[in-house]
Amino acid sequence: MPSSSNFSCGRTCRPFTPCRFAAILAAAGVRHEVVSHTTRVQVNLRPGPALEAAVRALGGQMLGEGSHRLYSSTEGGFAFTLPGWRYPIVVDAAGNCRYDDYQGAWGDARDIARLTGRYAIEAARAAADAQGWISEIQPDGTLLIYHPGGGTMTVRPDGTLDAAGFVGAGCDDAAAIENALGTVVERANKCEYFAEHAKIRQGGD
Repeated sequence: MPSSSNFSCGRTCRPFTPCRFAAILAAAGVRHEVVSHTTRVQVNLRPGPALEAAVRALGGQMLGEGSHRLYSSTEGGFAFTLPGWRYPIVVDAAGNCRYDDYQGAWGDARDIARLTGRYAIEAARAAADAQGWISEIQPDGTLLIYHPGGGTMTVRPDGTLDAAGFVGAGCDDAAAIENALGTVVERANKCEYFAEHAKIRQGGD
């Protein structure tokens, strides 16, 4: 009679170190993959708590949904003001910012990039909270998310997400954060992923 056994790992190994069971699992024909990838996301601004938190962080005020008068047009969407801006900034249904800055005379267009970066961090943090995952903003402005399965995700203000130290399909949970940020542009496996596959093909350490 064929026998079967269950194997359970508490995933207590430190991130980025080889699994101490890799050789055993490979000999048993079990696929063991430490998965890492980098995803580049086009950040799409969406009305909600994350956007409001980003606006507040830049010292702005919310105007809310409606039709908002700029210098040369009236735009519909969610609007807010930022310090030094003569006219409101409006986020339309597609997540684009509509504004009149008059080549910097009516507002600093670099504020839009700063706002988008802060929004990315706030949106990722809210998505992590919704999943019950711990996260913390790092001194360099990135957000570090701790997955209960042992992996980590680092979110940068430019919308880049680095997932590292995951085992098996756990890395796919990063989709919850990626979707909160916006539209995935590119996803690429990192060298850790390919190094682990090479070890598996060689049958051990």
